[in-house]
This record gives sequence, structure tokens and C-alpha cells, in this order.
Amino acid sequence: MRVVPYVVLLFLFLIVFAVYSVYYLNKSSAVMDDVISRLEEAVKIENWSEAEEILKVLENKWVENKTYWAILINHNEVDNIEQSIERIKQYVRLNDPLEASAETAGLRRYFLHIPENERLTIENIF
Repeated sequence: MRVVPYVVLLFLFLIVFAVYSVYYLNKSSAVMDDVISRLEEAVKIENWSEAEEILKVLENKWVENKTYWAILINHNEVDNIEQSIERIKQYVRLNDPLEASAETAGLRRYFLHIPENERLTIENIF
């Protein structure tokens, strides 16, 4: 009988952690999506100096979130995001608007897709 309260507390803790982790992923991915939108606009008008500045902001935001994301999601997803950021950096350095636009669209999809996968839904259970 003494075990029941501990099991209930552990279960509640796990539920709260799961809800908070999805909230955190949604919030941080929305921030990253805003930065990516600004980057896409700079690439679209071929303002490379602004694109480089926004890219620095993107990298700083990613460094802030990377540790927590690595705890919450699959490490392959973290690696994919980092590779995508590195490719974007190179495309911006080379002033290649087509490749930079394509890669930013892919990076945006990573940031929007991951919180969807972590959400508790019937689709994600099966």
C-alpha cells in the first residue's frame, strides 16, 4: 500500500514532463521559424550581408536550444538540423539564392515537423 502514492506521484511527474517538453519544443521551434522566415526574405532579395547577420542569430538561437532538444528528441534529428544550418551558411557565403532557399525551406520543415512528432496523438502512438 505504501507504493501506490509513489507510483501516482511518478506518473504525474511523467505527465507534467511530457506536457512541458511538447510546450518547450513548440515554443522554441516557433522562435526558430521566425528567424528562418527573416533569413528566407533576405535570401529572396539577395541581401547577403543581412542574411549572414540573421544566420548568426539563427546559430545563436540553435546553440541555446540544442542541449534541451538533444534530451527531448532523436539525435539524428539534431544532426540533420546542424547539417542543414552548415549547408545554409555555405550557400549564403557563395551567394547562391536557389540552394539557400531550398535549404532554408528544409530547415523550416525540420523545426515544424519535430514538435508534431513529439505530440501525444493516436498517429504517433501507432
